[in-house]
Amino acid sequence: MLLNKADSVTPQQLMRVYGALMWQLGRVLGTPEACRIYVGSFWEQPVSTTAGANVELLNNEKQDLIDDLGSLPRNAVRN
Repeated sequence: MLLNKADSVTPQQLMRVYGALMWQLGRVLGTPEACRIYVGSFWEQPVSTTAGANVELLNNEKQDLIDDLGSLPRNAVRN
C-alpha cells in the first residue's frame, strides 16, 4: 500500500494521516497483521520543503519500496 504525496503535509499532519489510515485499514482488512504502507512522494520531482524533518524518512521509504519490488520474483514462491 502506498501513501503518496506525503511531502505535501507537515510532519505532524503526516503522523495523523498515517495513524488514521492504519486504523481504517485494520477495520477493513480484518487481519491481525498490519499491512506495509510505504510513505513517500513517488514521482520524479524533488521532495517538497513542507516535508521538513521527514525528508530522510521519505527517501528511505522510497528505497525500501524499490528494494521490496526487486525482491518480488525471489519471494513469489514463499508468499
